[in-house]
Amino acid sequence: MRSRTPYDLARVSHPDPRIIAVSGNAIKSQICNCSELDHELGSLIVRRIGQMESHAHRASPDELYRLLLEPDFACHAFAGENTTRIMSIQRQVIENEVKCNIANCRMVTIPAVMQHGWCCFNWDMMAHVITIMDPMAYQTEDTTRKTCFMYAADKIHDALFDCIEEFFTEWHCSRHSWTKKSPLLSTTTFTRPESALCVVHLLRQFKGNSLAKPLTRAAIANERGSLLIELIHMKGNTAPLQLEGLDTIADALNETMKDLGV
Repeated sequence: MRSRTPYDLARVSHPDPRIIAVSGNAIKSQICNCSELDHELGSLIVRRIGQMESHAHRASPDELYRLLLEPDFACHAFAGENTTRIMSIQRQVIENEVKCNIANCRMVTIPAVMQHGWCCFNWDMMAHVITIMDPMAYQTEDTTRKTCFMYAADKIHDALFDCIEEFFTEWHCSRHSWTKKSPLLSTTTFTRPESALCVVHLLRQFKGNSLAKPLTRAAIANERGSLLIELIHMKGNTAPLQLEGLDTIADALNETMKDLGV
């Protein structure tokens, strides 16, 4: 029998709105070794960003400017499923865990994993604009790719407004007469494995019309460096903290950051 390594000891597990459990080996491979983030670890990171935004507005929850939904929303929308009947989605918008007045949110942001890599879609509920954020758009002029993103935006848009119309009576926003835009987010060439870290940066820095900080290779290296600490401090983590495993992962990440010159 194979002996357990420190990477087996470190893990993050979180139950709401659906159970996600990620092992230390996955964290090492995807964050420290720069391989592509899979759906589960990416979802956990999005969940943690949402926690941090809620904490920042804890004194005035009605002023939370954005509703951040997890990537499984897009997956269900792409599959043509009825998103109003999926419990994990219901728990993100109508359960007691939601501390803010969602109808006051100016933006709704939904990351997604597509065949081209990670991307992000943002709804400006006042301007009626859908912003399609493809971090790899700079290196391609593929019209098929752009058509695919437009179609994806339509699928998520319909699923989102199905939920709005089902669950809210005081959120007076029509699903009709929306425009789409696909801004050039960066002039840096990113790879598919880097697209998830790009989306993490976009989630933190997109303010409705532009980025507070530019999307660069140094920026996503910094995102990589902060993710481990943020996951360790995730509120509601039900996995016991195994310091030996966490220290080993932190050492591996530090070596990676040195190699990247960060």
